[in-house]
Amino acid sequence: APPGAVLVGESTMRTTDRVIAYEPAGSHELKGKETPIELWRASRVVGLRRAATARGTFLEPPFTGRARELRMIKELFHDSAEHSRVHLASVQGVAGIGKSRLVWEFNKYIDGLVEDVWWHQGRCLAYGEGVAFWALAEMVRGRAGIAEDEESSSASAKLAKAIEEHIPDADERRFVRPRLGHLLGLEEGGVGDQENLFAACRIFFERIADQGPSIMVFEDIHWADSALLDFIEYLAEWSRDRPIFVLTLARPELAERRPAWGSQTRNFTSIFLEPLPSEEMGSLLSDPIPGLPDELRERILERAEGIPFYAVETVRMLIDRGILVRENGGFRLQGSIETLEVPESLQALIAARLDGLEPEERRLLQDAAVMGRTFTKQGLVAITGLDGEEVSRLLGSLVRKEVLSISVDPLLSDRGQYGFLQDLVKKVAYDTMSRRERKARHVAAAAYLRSVADEDEIVEVVASHLLDAYLAAPDDEDAEAIRRDALDTLRRASERAASLGANVEAQRYAERAIELASD
Repeated sequence: APPGAVLVGESTMRTTDRVIAYEPAGSHELKGKETPIELWRASRVVGLRRAATARGTFLEPPFTGRARELRMIKELFHDSAEHSRVHLASVQGVAGIGKSRLVWEFNKYIDGLVEDVWWHQGRCLAYGEGVAFWALAEMVRGRAGIAEDEESSSASAKLAKAIEEHIPDADERRFVRPRLGHLLGLEEGGVGDQENLFAACRIFFERIADQGPSIMVFEDIHWADSALLDFIEYLAEWSRDRPIFVLTLARPELAERRPAWGSQTRNFTSIFLEPLPSEEMGSLLSDPIPGLPDELRERILERAEGIPFYAVETVRMLIDRGILVRENGGFRLQGSIETLEVPESLQALIAARLDGLEPEERRLLQDAAVMGRTFTKQGLVAITGLDGEEVSRLLGSLVRKEVLSISVDPLLSDRGQYGFLQDLVKKVAYDTMSRRERKARHVAAAAYLRSVADEDEIVEVVASHLLDAYLAAPDDEDAEAIRRDALDTLRRASERAASLGANVEAQRYAERAIELASD
């Protein structure tokens, strides 16, 4: 093999192609083999070694234009680990600019380190304009090995085991256990116990960091509840002497809510992702599309305005239309591309892709958009009424078409969770539904969530589904029953937020309940 290259045979390539991307390396005469052997060259990592998770996408474009930002994040992490001090790094940028891809590359880097690093990741939900501490609870569940549809008794046992494993002091365990249980909706809690909840979560993650460097990734914090933002800054201020690296992702809207976000903490770094220059954007098109005419290339780049996701979606659109086909680990132009119409915006480009889907695929995607950014097959089966085999077939097709991704994780229902590759795809799919379709799907989603989870934990999400269902069709015959259900659930959502000390969110739900009561 050339210096620095790794060549493998067909069996190794097929065994590992979910985590390593390969390129054809031609036929080679090998010692001990009578005939030339086809080999493949390992080009880059596309999955994780130490976990069962994988992005599950076939097209992973070159990681370009963000080397400096990735290098900075790596150095900040190592500084935190080596000097045993907390560091808060904030990555901001518009939708489609590459925040998630940057974290994915960082995750792969951490996964390849020799030493053990404790990785935690949680996403803030758009529903309810911030479900209290959702991302933090997601991290605790992940560390405890609690599946998303775990029964309360089993979840409580797993939480107790995780606390026993990571917190050696008995007094601290007695303090932490009921508060983390309340965070996960497994136990009742007193009203306004935010100070003790913050302390319990801090102790839990500090004790994990005592065993090795710890990373906490909070995604989409522009949707976070105010209390979670308070906790992140609290952790960065109080856990000064622990190797905890906190990484947050947000759109610029965060600055409207928290103009001084992170600035009051000792170790804080802000990274803003600017649009990519034309040369870097061009590589996202030239690499997968051989022979792309210059005039068309310039037209696409002009419309993309430096947003990498636009270029990647253009490539996916060509694949959908059969103009670009996969061949021997690469791509080949099969149809005419000169007359391709270039959508004016990223939203228009996504809409054009969705229009090209089969009708049943498009309907399933709309149903999935009601469930949220991520969802399970069981959830779709419940709200669509389709059988599991049909849903699996449609989901498989949407994953192959690069509209959805799949994360294979043993902690998730049916050993996998699906998700939209970008939140804008979910929004466009949702916006194409009629109001009555939205209503029916939101009611079904609320019923499904109630059937698989302790409602105390997800009462805010259920409340938001019911409220959206009522607002979608307030004049329908069953609207009054939905309104009463939504009103009761909103009140309980307010009580739940208040019990966690998330007073801003509690007030918001209370105000919505008052508005709905007067409707």
